[in-house]
Amino acid sequence: MEVLRILKNVRARYGGSVVMGRTGLHNGNSEPYRPSIEAWKKLMSKKDFNTALAAVNEEGYWINDLDRMIPVFEAALKTIFPLLGKMGNITLAPIITSLRTYGIYSPSSSSMKSLRSHLDKAGFPSWFMPAQGAAVLLCIEEIEERLKEVNAVKSETKESAEVKAAFDEAALREKLIFETLLHEHTHAIIDEGKDRDASGGSRCDIHTGKKAGLINESLAEWVALNYFRNDDEMYEIIRQHAIHGDLPEWPYAGAMPVEQKFEIAGLAGFRSLLQLFRSNSEEAYRYLKTA
Repeated sequence: MEVLRILKNVRARYGGSVVMGRTGLHNGNSEPYRPSIEAWKKLMSKKDFNTALAAVNEEGYWINDLDRMIPVFEAALKTIFPLLGKMGNITLAPIITSLRTYGIYSPSSSSMKSLRSHLDKAGFPSWFMPAQGAAVLLCIEEIEERLKEVNAVKSETKESAEVKAAFDEAALREKLIFETLLHEHTHAIIDEGKDRDASGGSRCDIHTGKKAGLINESLAEWVALNYFRNDDEMYEIIRQHAIHGDLPEWPYAGAMPVEQKFEIAGLAGFRSLLQLFRSNSEEAYRYLKTA
């Protein structure tokens, strides 16, 4: 409801000079966001669905007009709150197994205790997680599901038989697993790794705040990008993931400014950002933005 109030205030203050783009409210033009409008049809009343439909143009994109978007927001709220009320009936096991992620780093903190508790309730054996300390977990099933999707897309495309035959699913599976290990262990190294003088761990809270999370993901994404620099297929997969969104909403996009610093200063650019982040996340954020 607070967001709706803000949107109405924006409309009252700026009128038609503000549009809704793919990454949020801003001035000027932007790439449109194609909504999955049909997914709401079975959840909304006919009247509310027609309200949402009126905010979409013939090509299926949002019409960038707050006067159309605010009624959609109001209609969506009526649908969302009942759905949230039902969340108490959802068990933890399907939530954990259906997360769209390839892996996680869980630091040795209260979040680790919470994760252990969730896994216990979901039926995972006690030996699955270490009794203490941090851990990196891989979601192998999610990686394999992604490979199935890739295969399905390839079977529907008009690529030559030679190109399709050259697709090595087993090799790509190993690379995706290794890429995930690189990414998550970078988080672990940032958090717990020792400097050359043997001083240990980060000297600031790298897990709190949007800016800290952005730098953390930017560094981890770039490490994987750099490792697969000479592997055209994997490099492009990681690069496409990084440019899928924009900063600050999509933190992985920060890998591209890190790449720019690498092109200028080599590994020294990456190390400077890493060392700065471990001591002052605010300064690290400003340093990243200078790319």
